[in-house]
Amino acid sequence: MDTDSDEMAGGTVVIPPRPRQSVLKGRATSAQTYTAAQPEGPLTRLPDFAFDSRTKNAAALANMPQFLELGLHSIVAYRVTVPSWSRQMLSALQGSLPAYIKPPRDPASQSKLTLLDLPLDILHSIFAAIDDSQQAVCLCLSDQRLFDVGIRRVIRLRSSSLKPAAAGDRFICLGEHTENGDYPPGIRPIVASLLVSACSKFPLGTRFFEVALNHYPDGEEAEHTTPAVDEQPGCTLHERILATTSPYAYGYMRLMNPKYDPAQSWVLCNVSKGVYVRADVLRVLSGLESKPPMFHGHGGLAEVLLFRITWSSDPSTGMAYGGGGEKELHRGAWAGDRVVITTMDGLREGVEWEDESEEALSDMVQIWRWEMGDAWVRERIARNALQLGLDVNRW
Repeated sequence: MDTDSDEMAGGTVVIPPRPRQSVLKGRATSAQTYTAAQPEGPLTRLPDFAFDSRTKNAAALANMPQFLELGLHSIVAYRVTVPSWSRQMLSALQGSLPAYIKPPRDPASQSKLTLLDLPLDILHSIFAAIDDSQQAVCLCLSDQRLFDVGIRRVIRLRSSSLKPAAAGDRFICLGEHTENGDYPPGIRPIVASLLVSACSKFPLGTRFFEVALNHYPDGEEAEHTTPAVDEQPGCTLHERILATTSPYAYGYMRLMNPKYDPAQSWVLCNVSKGVYVRADVLRVLSGLESKPPMFHGHGGLAEVLLFRITWSSDPSTGMAYGGGGEKELHRGAWAGDRVVITTMDGLREGVEWEDESEEALSDMVQIWRWEMGDAWVRERIARNALQLGLDVNRW
């Protein structure tokens, strides 16, 4: 059978002559968005499980096409994305917040020395001794001078406290038909241990899918957000007033919310294997809309993550792409590995990282050619390459 092929970044991407029949009906190959119809027959459902934090995403009880249609793969990406502040964001924040900071006091009105009269090195030492980000934020907003001194300490505290619990966890999107014993090698001991510990609650022979689905707590909640101030123990009156009734509440929320700088170079990392995939390489397919922390867009980091951590004994994913060998969609090469989405600057030191971005882009192009047709892929790449200022002939 004759096929066409395109050169891509030194490799060859085979264009299938005609996509296989998909289980999803009514799909327009020239459409710019992916719309899945109701699939026919039973398909593998794929909730995601994080093994170290022992949490699941209960909202992700869907097969792969539904995952993509509903954007559930973006929720998985959100769970492993570490917020990042940049100097540009800090400058913008410093420029927008002064209106919400208490104005400097009038020295003439003060008869006694106060905290604000202390030397700068002592003020820096005070902020350095604060380990609670809320306390540091409130102190920052109490005076312009304290803001200038303490803002960098606030950012350090918020950056560390906002790291999601599942970032760097061993992740898997596990199919409901996965047989006991058929798991990626890296997590087999964990699965076996959990099955043994659950034997008193579940009948003998119960698959791990059912055990984890009923035993793991839901980890879908917004792990990056901060609970309401008045719901936290040890909350001071100062914090309560500032966060609820004060005109400076807006400044408080701006400092407490996580930041994801779209100008940074974001990467999906497999910490277990020491490889990463860069978002900027994928943008010729995913487009400019694929931004942190959700990374929406066809062929973006969220899709790469989904396709590489899916695991099932049943090959019925509902996708037209069949793959082959290590490219089977139901046997993800990263299933059960430690994954995190961070910036290039946030890559763990001491690891010899390998860039798999071009390979990941080639995989995404293949998958969407099978799913949507070659014309759809070519049109999307041409449009995105034009927006990004890239040579469309490369693809």
